Amino acid sequence: MRLTLLFLLSVLGLPTLASAEDQYQSRSGHPADHLPSYVRQVSAFGERPEWSHDGKRILFVEKPMGEVYELDLETGLIQGKTRHFNHYGFTRANYLANGDILLVGPKDSFDVADRDERKHARHMCYLSVMDKSGKKPPVPLGIVAAEGPAVSRSHLKIAWTHRHHQDPSLPENNAQNFVADIVYQNGTPKVANKRMVFDSRQLPFDLGGASLETQDFVPPEDTKLIFSVYRIEGGVNTDTYIVDTETGEFENLTRSPGYYDEPEGVFPDGLHTCVEHAPSNGSAWPLCDIFKLKLDGSGEMQRLTHFSDFKGFKGSQGVVSDDGKKLCFQIGQSGDEAGVGYGFFVMDLEAAAEHLEDFKSYASEEPTLKQAADRFVQAWEADEPLPNFTSLLDKLSTEQRASDQLEDAYDIQRNWVRRTIEKDGIGGVKGGVVSPSGQKWLNITEPVAAILRASGRMEDGQDNSISMSDWENLAIETEIGFVIGKRLDRELKTIEEFRQYVQAVVPVVEFPAGKWDNQGKPTAADLAAINISSAAYLVGPEVAAGTVDLKSVPISLARDGQMLHSATGKDNWHGPWETGLWLANFAWRQGITLEPGQVMLGGALGQVQKAKPGSYKADYGALGEIRFAITP
Repeated sequence: MRLTLLFLLSVLGLPTLASAEDQYQSRSGHPADHLPSYVRQVSAFGERPEWSHDGKRILFVEKPMGEVYELDLETGLIQGKTRHFNHYGFTRANYLANGDILLVGPKDSFDVADRDERKHARHMCYLSVMDKSGKKPPVPLGIVAAEGPAVSRSHLKIAWTHRHHQDPSLPENNAQNFVADIVYQNGTPKVANKRMVFDSRQLPFDLGGASLETQDFVPPEDTKLIFSVYRIEGGVNTDTYIVDTETGEFENLTRSPGYYDEPEGVFPDGLHTCVEHAPSNGSAWPLCDIFKLKLDGSGEMQRLTHFSDFKGFKGSQGVVSDDGKKLCFQIGQSGDEAGVGYGFFVMDLEAAAEHLEDFKSYASEEPTLKQAADRFVQAWEADEPLPNFTSLLDKLSTEQRASDQLEDAYDIQRNWVRRTIEKDGIGGVKGGVVSPSGQKWLNITEPVAAILRASGRMEDGQDNSISMSDWENLAIETEIGFVIGKRLDRELKTIEEFRQYVQAVVPVVEFPAGKWDNQGKPTAADLAAINISSAAYLVGPEVAAGTVDLKSVPISLARDGQMLHSATGKDNWHGPWETGLWLANFAWRQGITLEPGQVMLGGALGQVQKAKPGSYKADYGALGEIRFAITP
């Protein structure tokens, strides 16, 4: 007989179910009638369960846009948590690290009988914090999320996703993940330190009509974030990704074409996460089960539940208790909207261990570009020459990629530079090959761009000297730069828009340096992949933007009184402001948010000089001058 009581004892002695994929959707009956001894049903209604920190209670939502309840596992008693104030229902509820409850749901009324209105309410999820006493109405945080947020179990920290619905300024095929702290001011919760940590433009493919969704933080530091990437492009596929929110480094953990792999709750060991896994050939949203995925990048996972063996059923929404001993998950049925559940179950993970199958990988081979980026990281960390991009890809892959070669190079640049960036982070972006003659030589029609390291920045007036012994293959470039005045995290259409984000114009002397495997005439992709040898840069005094005609600025460089080169601002591609706009959109495409005080370097004006010891003077006319010394 089916288990329908609110609180049930475990069913003992039943054998574990077969795990072969040919069991998928092959059995008749109801999963609750065939539970193994280490699984028990604890509620016959509700969805999206969440463990209390002591593992004694489960917080859940009764239905989509419903009330929030809390189940006491010892007594079986259920307590309503959101009946003391008016609302339009909730889609999720999570315990914060301090015991308060983060509520997620619509803020406006909607027609529950209308599928489109229900979908809109589910996608426009407003976040609020309810005091753990349960006697006060929740406090809105002023954040709307796409579906559900990720909530740290040990820090007052949350993450969420923005798509076009939440931020109409985003293109329809673009999504961004954000993190923020929750702070209390006079007892009132507020959001602080909000920042974007991942942009879908960083992926080597277009999302199309699909998107991202934050899922959980990785303990104990909670600096890494697990999120899902839904991709629908001539087929169906969902993968589990991880991003380091401090360095920006990210990785596809599942790499499983033809499978649905959506992450859920992370294990407290920080080494595994629950994923909803199922073959997705022919269906974007298959009936799945809970698997335990390793976070080491191997793609190996272990099956935990077998509900999808039964026709029309699935096991989903897996979350692990803080002590790592228990798994809670819900039962779902075919044909329902996302997240709908009909009660939930608790698995004793210690008792289950001897019955579980071995770990298995469904991952494809590591992508060629990831392998290439790994080579760059290895070379950088070993202080060896960076690889030649063209030669390296020829060795790693037989794919014909010529039409996308420059984009491939930028993908590699973004990957390896972010992975090796120092704790100071990103300092801005820079242009290269901005002169017509240089672009003609490389057969390109626009500049090449790179990422600046904040650790390479020098300020005029400090110690304006640089030692050749510290920088191999040191060179000197005179450039015009822009200082960012306000946060820039979107695509810009016009120079007028770009001007609104510029605080000042500055003269800059850049010092490219480093080793790479130069095998003759490079391609633009070769230069992009090595980050155009970006190293150090000396920023001169700020001049108010708009007070100087940048195209007419005369630029000269002299060493020990001897002229080395001269140029003007008009030598810069279509003009300095045009290059600045192009670089702003390069940063946007690379998923880089430019912060106030960071700089954009417009590229070399005049010859690139090989560094030699001496006293130098770079004169920029109305923009001032920079004096510096090169020592042996």
